[in-house]
Amino acid sequence: MSVQIKGVGTIGGIDEGLNITGIVTATSFVGSGANLTSLPSQLTLANNADNRVITGGSGTNLNGEANLTWDGDSLDLTAGTGNQFPIQIRNDFTPNSQRADYASLLNATSNNTLRLGSINSNGGATIQVTRGNDSAQKHNLILQPDGGNIGINQLSPTTKLQITDTSATILRTEATANDGDALIQALGKDSSGNDRMIQMRTDAGADQYRIISSDTSYNLALCTGNAPRVLIAGNSAATSIGGSNTFNAMLTVQGDISGELLRLKATENTNRLMVSGSNTNGVEVNLYDDAGAQKGIMGVSSSECFVTAPASGEPLTLKGYSEVRTQNYHTNGSAGYLERWKVYQHGTSLQPTRHGDSVETKSGGRYYVLSGATPLDGSYNAGTMTPLMRCGHSFNGTMTLWMAFNGDNFHRGTRQMIYHCQGTYGYVGLHIKSQFNHNALGAGLNSLALHYQNSGSPNYYLQVNGTWASGQSDVPYILWSWTGHCSEYPYAL
Repeated sequence: MSVQIKGVGTIGGIDEGLNITGIVTATSFVGSGANLTSLPSQLTLANNADNRVITGGSGTNLNGEANLTWDGDSLDLTAGTGNQFPIQIRNDFTPNSQRADYASLLNATSNNTLRLGSINSNGGATIQVTRGNDSAQKHNLILQPDGGNIGINQLSPTTKLQITDTSATILRTEATANDGDALIQALGKDSSGNDRMIQMRTDAGADQYRIISSDTSYNLALCTGNAPRVLIAGNSAATSIGGSNTFNAMLTVQGDISGELLRLKATENTNRLMVSGSNTNGVEVNLYDDAGAQKGIMGVSSSECFVTAPASGEPLTLKGYSEVRTQNYHTNGSAGYLERWKVYQHGTSLQPTRHGDSVETKSGGRYYVLSGATPLDGSYNAGTMTPLMRCGHSFNGTMTLWMAFNGDNFHRGTRQMIYHCQGTYGYVGLHIKSQFNHNALGAGLNSLALHYQNSGSPNYYLQVNGTWASGQSDVPYILWSWTGHCSEYPYAL
């Protein structure tokens, strides 16, 4: 039996083939439907198991991914071998201040968000930690919290942070604000567990670059090969250079490479001062002139203390503003240094010795040596008195007089006299020991005599008067010298 139905309807009681043209609505089927034909393509699911994420294949094929699972709490991805980029994220969104155009990973309990992003215009990628519900609140980024090292361009770091490069490596801290300080700190503990810190900083407040220790407990050392070369005391500015780095003064230098302990040079790299010394050579301080040539040596040895000029012909000059003195150490009586010889503005003096029964405290026991060149006062025939030297009210010595035109025209004649001079409180005796007079090639020096003056201001002085031939273009000078004792400090007038 064959039934053809057009339209929509319900047919019952048909036990043979049914040919329907149109739309049939059925509420259920009986049987497997295996003999149905011309059906649309069916989806095929392969390799499925619990929690596997289903991915599409070619056509109607689906696949359960064994290496990508989701159990409702965690997503697991296991990449195949040889796959360099198992996870790839592309976002064409222009980066903004959130800098999370790659991923934002939130823990709702701690309210911490790890934001992975980039900077516009090929500026690089970013890692930023913020508060989950307020990105303006920045949190800490903690690397290796459970241990391990960090390497930059280093696959096997051996320290907590190791930076490696084929050229110069740079670790930089920078403060961009005005008066901002850039700071590097190294913090450790001593054997008692106390914190000890060393810092390098740009101290903008003090306008200084600083290396700072956290306290004064330990010295600060500059080392090579982990051996201290320069040591700065922790509690003062005392500095020790070289050797065993002991502190004996504000600056202690111990030689360790040669006999030289210190050398100072000018900007032009010429020598200025050099100190040398050893256990066998004593110590020397070498002084150099403006061209860097050695011109003076001060030193000590096991047998002497000396000041000398090098063996190149330069003179040795000792200078003092008003006096130059030499002293000796005496043990006779009260031990101490006593003046022995003095150069002052008018001459030299020898101090009385303190040996035997002699004492050095009597000023009249000083032995003076003075000399001068004094032009005569007045005209050629006036015989005007000319003061030479203040000698005090009491004296005992020798005065040598030499009268010559202009002090150096000896060919024009001279008068020469030597006087023994004694005096005690204004009573004097001036006695000619010898004299020599000759006009030589000149017109003549007529007279010369030595006198004593015990009044006026100043008083107690030796003076001369003399005459010479008329018509001379210059006056004679008295070239004089005094050697002897004086009751008061003698000086030229």
